[in-house]
Amino acid sequence: TVLSWPGPSLSDQLAYLSSNALDARDRPRFGAPEGAGIVLGLACDGQISWLREAPWTRTQGYAGDGANPQTVFTHPGWGLTVTVLDAVAPDADVLVRQVTAEATGEPPAECALLSYVNLSPLPPNARLPELPVVDWALDGRNDFAAVHDPGAGAVIHFHPDDQRIHDGIPALLGSPAVDFGPVGAALAEGPVDAAGAQALVAGLADAYRPGAWWVVTTDPPPEGHQVGFDSTDWCAQASALVDRVVALPETFPGFRSPLDPQALQLLKCRRTAAELVADRGFALGADPWQDLADGALEGAHAAAGEVASALRTPLVFTGGQAQAALILGAGADLQAARAAADRGRAGGVAAAADEALQAWLAERYVPGAPGSRAQSVARRALINLRVGTDAATGAIVASVARQPPYYLDWPRDGAFFNVM
Repeated sequence: TVLSWPGPSLSDQLAYLSSNALDARDRPRFGAPEGAGIVLGLACDGQISWLREAPWTRTQGYAGDGANPQTVFTHPGWGLTVTVLDAVAPDADVLVRQVTAEATGEPPAECALLSYVNLSPLPPNARLPELPVVDWALDGRNDFAAVHDPGAGAVIHFHPDDQRIHDGIPALLGSPAVDFGPVGAALAEGPVDAAGAQALVAGLADAYRPGAWWVVTTDPPPEGHQVGFDSTDWCAQASALVDRVVALPETFPGFRSPLDPQALQLLKCRRTAAELVADRGFALGADPWQDLADGALEGAHAAAGEVASALRTPLVFTGGQAQAALILGAGADLQAARAAADRGRAGGVAAAADEALQAWLAERYVPGAPGSRAQSVARRALINLRVGTDAATGAIVASVARQPPYYLDWPRDGAFFNVM
């Protein structure tokens, strides 16, 4: 639900927008659409199940009380336990989601990891100074394009820093200019085949400026893919958010909103993504979330506007256990994103993250008696400060919360962090 780059207090890179309805906490996913964020699931022996949904139960913690969050999912009907270990390399901008499936009895005869990825890459210049709304409230008009790289078994999501950029109030009043370049030209001619995708990939670095680039792949390599149009109605989702805020004085008599109702209307779409691509006559593959309904993937190679991707990766059980990893490498350009993804493929990311953490903690005083709850709390507080520190600036983020935005390095919070 949260993926920030190039630092923890900078742009959110996912299409994810939950609800602000009074009953949001009682809604599935807090009211976020089904096709939001990154979702993992399994397709085993003809059945499909998403880890976030029943009958999977889950427990969460930190592997070895270290740097890496770990979620353990259990499916009683399938006799499977799936452990998802999330790790970010200390030496590269890569997130590795290591998936380990263990069977309590006879493992499935045929099984695959399904990875749905709805990125919304956003360059660092797409922002309004002192008004942090662009990267989350404008989902539905932030994305750019994605292309399957047949040779690498990967999907490249990207957004150059000179296209579809909201960097001021005038940009909110209309639709920023966008030229989808060679990808758009290819889609206007018809569906892009594997040869066409390979040709596009070969020219991406020269055709598009730096910005936010992501290389998404799996280990082992995927056996199926889909790059398609994200049909999620983000504009309706954003409009509902705005309407509920405007209606607060009616919902709670006596409440006086500090926000200008007219200014809030700027967060509503002027044109939907569907209208944008329809005007250009793009030939787009099926929505990857909908394409995953049967576990098989259509194999479309490119999309522009609002896009998402899906990968299908074989899970081969040996001794009752199977492993795979979803890898997301980020960079300011394609070369950097590829290098980050290669670091993820090389393995050892979780161990490297833990080793870097232990080296950092060894230089600090952790109060509390050894093994006590007090020491455990103090240790985790220090770890959180390290995780929330921007590698480039040293600033420490106040929170990971994007909605409402509190993912900022406030001077007030930073003063307390620095004292600690």
